[in-house]
Amino acid sequence: KCAPGIGISKIASKLAAGANKPNKQTSMLPSYFCEYLAPLPVSRIPGCGVAITEKLNKNNVKSVADLRKLSIEQLTDIAGRAPGLHLFDACRGIDNSRVIASSGDTKSMFQEDTFPRCTSMNEVTTRFEGLLCNLLKRLDARFSSKGDLPTVIRIEVRERGHGRVSRQKHVSVSMFLRHNDGKNEAPQNAKIKTGECERSRKIMMVIRKLFESALGRQTGFDVTLLGIHVGQFKAAKKGFRTIQSYMSTSQGNIRRVPANKRRVPESAIHHGDRNSSEKRTIDGCSGVAAFFRKRMKTSRSDPVCSRRGVSGSGVKITNSAIESFFGLPD
Repeated sequence: KCAPGIGISKIASKLAAGANKPNKQTSMLPSYFCEYLAPLPVSRIPGCGVAITEKLNKNNVKSVADLRKLSIEQLTDIAGRAPGLHLFDACRGIDNSRVIASSGDTKSMFQEDTFPRCTSMNEVTTRFEGLLCNLLKRLDARFSSKGDLPTVIRIEVRERGHGRVSRQKHVSVSMFLRHNDGKNEAPQNAKIKTGECERSRKIMMVIRKLFESALGRQTGFDVTLLGIHVGQFKAAKKGFRTIQSYMSTSQGNIRRVPANKRRVPESAIHHGDRNSSEKRTIDGCSGVAAFFRKRMKTSRSDPVCSRRGVSGSGVKITNSAIESFFGLPD
């Protein structure tokens, strides 16, 4: 979604862009700009932060109309020279700052929604899932063209009668990558259901924790805005797969190496319970030690191994020695 603003200056276009969010264009005509700006609080002027707003309010300057009544000398005495000069021009729509062309690369992406009220965690989860579904579609489209994914998740929450509160978390690039046989494909369903998509489930876990951290509680709230922001994009290789996705088939089963491609003989593999007393034994040894004892016996009779100096004479192989060497549990 986009809310473009058109005005006589940079400051006019910024204020126009915020007039009809989230998805409407606003044109601020010169004849209407001063009338629109007059009743707004001074905090709406770009560059008028919390500290300056408090100083102005202490001097009974609360609206832009009140601000216009002050002279340059009065403003610089209250806010300081540089902020005072800026506010004097800004409240009249004058902005001579340099216009910098956009690089074209989006540094962040977000999805927000406002509503009359939201008072339960189930409602919050449903609304966040809807926002996440749309955001993931946009991320997948960007990944297909640019090959990068975000590494930061930030949520924004606004309670009735309060300002916005945000929380963020750094995450791995792989969290946003859809694992589907090495391809990054957008979900087919319009809705995201918990547990339906592993990627969405993991992201929703992070979002819920951030939400609880932002409000400090899971009940007794009245939320009117929710938003998901992502940023700090980094390159991610297409076809990236986790160990879990590599070891699993499309049906969710664990991949097993065919018997003819295994390097360890079938006879050396114990398929029973680890604690079972029924283990394959060779010369009184079992498990890993049995396998190596068998290999060492073979090497003694193998003429190729003999020529290379491979011999098992004088070597005592036990379960504890082998398991200790490889760091295996007892």
